[in-house]
Amino acid sequence: MKKRVLLIALFLLPFLTESCIFQNDPLTPNSPPVLNDYEPKVTYFSIVIPDSCVFSMDVLDPDNDYLEYIFTVRGEIMGEADRFCFKPLQDGYFNITGMARDGNDYVFHEWFVTVLAKANEPPEIVNRNPNQNSVATAVGEPLHFSFSVSDDYPSSLRFSYTLDDEMLVQYLTSSGYDLRVFETGEFVLKGIVTDGLNQDTTSWNVAVTGFPDTIPPSVIDDLAGMPGDNMGSISLAWTAPGDDTTSGSASSYNVRTSMYPILTEEDWVAASGKLGEPVPSPFGTPEEMVVTGLNPGTYLYASMRAQDDFFNWGPLGNCVYILVRGADFEGNVIDAHSGVTVPGIDVSGGMLLTVTDGAGYYELENIPYYVTKLKILDENIPYPEVGDYYDCVEPLTITSTINYLDIFILPTLELVDTKYDVYEDGFIKFVKDITMTDGYHPSIFYSWHDYPLTVYSPPQMLDALDLQMAAQGAMDEWEAMAGLDLFTITDDSLSADVYITYLDDPDAQTRHQVVMIEENADGTPKKKQIIANPYNTDVPLARYSHLVFAHEFGHILCLSHSSDAGHIMLGLTLPTQKEVTEDEANMVRIIYHLPAIYDMGNIPDVPYPN
Repeated sequence: MKKRVLLIALFLLPFLTESCIFQNDPLTPNSPPVLNDYEPKVTYFSIVIPDSCVFSMDVLDPDNDYLEYIFTVRGEIMGEADRFCFKPLQDGYFNITGMARDGNDYVFHEWFVTVLAKANEPPEIVNRNPNQNSVATAVGEPLHFSFSVSDDYPSSLRFSYTLDDEMLVQYLTSSGYDLRVFETGEFVLKGIVTDGLNQDTTSWNVAVTGFPDTIPPSVIDDLAGMPGDNMGSISLAWTAPGDDTTSGSASSYNVRTSMYPILTEEDWVAASGKLGEPVPSPFGTPEEMVVTGLNPGTYLYASMRAQDDFFNWGPLGNCVYILVRGADFEGNVIDAHSGVTVPGIDVSGGMLLTVTDGAGYYELENIPYYVTKLKILDENIPYPEVGDYYDCVEPLTITSTINYLDIFILPTLELVDTKYDVYEDGFIKFVKDITMTDGYHPSIFYSWHDYPLTVYSPPQMLDALDLQMAAQGAMDEWEAMAGLDLFTITDDSLSADVYITYLDDPDAQTRHQVVMIEENADGTPKKKQIIANPYNTDVPLARYSHLVFAHEFGHILCLSHSSDAGHIMLGLTLPTQKEVTEDEANMVRIIYHLPAIYDMGNIPDVPYPN
């Protein structure tokens, strides 16, 4: 079967981008070609070397489209016309496939040929079971038939059975067959073996007496269901019915599900059958099963019935409405500024809604498969207003039945240090500007994975100014303003996350800057360098050493430039502020608590999502 699928795929591949090249009128619906006839008529047969055989296909196309033919032997293309002459050079077992295509659709036929190296001797049945000619049985009772064959090519043999010359089964690779007759009478069962050219036959006279079983199993009217333990599953429980109403054991169960109630026979026929039913137990035994492969987090109807060994269906029983096990998400909602959890926050996904408890914990159970994000609201009111936090959305990635996801929300802080109010008192606008996620850049913000950062700060004097101490002062100020442990000094420049380099070329025009030296595979920083130019005349270190280092360590902490002169992170020119501001310290607190990779696009510029 795998070879057939591969073969068909190879046949279709050249035409996937030109599906109408064979069609006379590409604007009309295409009718598929029809296999009218083929030669040879038999599917399994043998030939003897050096004989050959011609294979052909008579294919009609309702649209009179041009047809492309192809013949393959063991998956290898051997002919591209409507007929093909097969002349084998060695013995063995060969499958030959003929196909015809009109550009959109195709038809095919297969033959299975045993090639013999010498003249074939007919197969001969030498033993059979039962050995007697006449066999008696009761209605519905199983009888097993089989026979042994002597043949020079046993691998080429195929077996068939007929009952009163009506074909029951054919092309079996072994002679064993179980027969059950469901009516009384006298019947002739024939067993046939063929090697593709010759055949042999044996037969039995079968006398069937008694009365067929017309009593169906009892109804299953206590079916109960609930979500399963694993995503996309339900659990069912019921009491086993009997074979003949309430006695014995039924032969099999059949479980069906539907989007609609299963109340009538028409509903039953339209419902979808499921796999995995257990073998029925005796009447009155508690039964259960798990149905898998369903759409997580959705509701469906389920019903079931039993069947006996005479294929009598039990009555249609009760129908249950069940929630399919979806994905659970749980975690904490965390204030990205303080790092503490936040109670009273609405978290919703689809039609599901919960509120974080007093510890800031949320849990949403059985989220449907089609929900791709959670909505986080500071307050769930008809017309949201600015609350304590910006509302946001959190994309969902379902990795298992139970998923842990902490959600970080940003407080609606006031900006206190802006000079020209370029952010219109919108803290989120300042956040996105200083992280370069304001819409003019990608919305993904990358930060360090771990704090504190190890810093190598070499000794350096500029006249009487100790630049090492100036750098230390800037780091201390960031830590004091943010209230966080951000930096650790190291003497190992090779292992440091950050190292400072001083230019010694008086003619260098390089500005003070931070350079990304190495990134992690996920795009987050691994190593950064501060380049300080003691000879820079735009912002001279001798006069503005604290401002320069505070500004550059702001870049180390993943801040970009602010657009307001009231911030030390102002770009391109000197700010009015020469020390770390509360606004920038607030931003560092947020970066410190956020995940290393965060999509600022999850937080709109207004207090609630569209």
